[in-house]
Amino acid sequence: VSSNQKKQEVYSPTGDLSFLPAAVRGSPHHADGRLLVIKVLGTFLGDAAEASRRLVERVRRALAPLAGREGVCGLHDTRRCNLALQIQMTLNRFCANASLNYFLRTMPEEATR
Repeated sequence: VSSNQKKQEVYSPTGDLSFLPAAVRGSPHHADGRLLVIKVLGTFLGDAAEASRRLVERVRRALAPLAGREGVCGLHDTRRCNLALQIQMTLNRFCANASLNYFLRTMPEEATR
């Protein structure tokens, strides 16, 4: 069994990480330097401001297909199909709200404000 080194990351706000090789993201020797946040099971942990910024970016990307005239909100009833409102509500409830609820339950409160 071998590790996927491209996915390895290390986070410590104050710990000594100088012993880590430059290939590991978060190492002081890595090209990007130390990480402000680390993603664990889809949750951003670390610096509250950076976690909040990354969360807002992630939520905007996730909700983009629902917005606008081409998105779910642009659906309108036709003679053939008069379920547009029900489809909008179902997609909102089971897709959009589920991911937002996950973030609110798993991320620190200061990052979700």
